[in-house]
Amino acid sequence: MPVRGRSEKRIRLSAQAWHMPKTEEFRCLNADCELDMFENHYTYDVPDDLSVADLRCPYCGETDTLERIEL
Repeated sequence: MPVRGRSEKRIRLSAQAWHMPKTEEFRCLNADCELDMFENHYTYDVPDDLSVADLRCPYCGETDTLERIEL
């Protein structure tokens, strides 16, 4: 009889992590904006061609001053 325990649960959780929607961090380069950075959490059905040009700063509303933070 197989023993079920923590290792099996850990394997299942690891497999689910591969299918999580992406998360990206952005900064606003507008000198008058008080926001230093924000994190964008996507859903599973985000279009593949979505880019930083499609986003708007949630604080100042600018669109052309956003920059993706590369980790």
